Amino acid sequence: MSSSKASGTVKNAGSSAPGGPKSQIRRRAAAEKTAKDSTTGPAGPRAAGADGSTPTLLKLYSDEATGFKVDPVVVMVLSVGFIASVFALHIVARVLKNFASE
Repeated sequence: MSSSKASGTVKNAGSSAPGGPKSQIRRRAAAEKTAKDSTTGPAGPRAAGADGSTPTLLKLYSDEATGFKVDPVVVMVLSVGFIASVFALHIVARVLKNFASE
């Protein structure tokens, strides 16, 4: 065994001190990225915050929209009526099935 090695204290050759040149490079790159992002506009409507709560979506339910306009209450009444009719048809089918089997 070699006596030149200290027992229990071995430094890792790949580690560097904190705050060294690598961290300065990272800080500089981060600063350049934020400077670039602040000077350019957003890449698209989603990046600009247009994730559904924009005037473009609200335009569908306003007087500015073109085409067929339906009140949300009418849509709810029709959907509940459709669900009720399916429910009633299931009941009628079971009743008719019981009468047909007798």
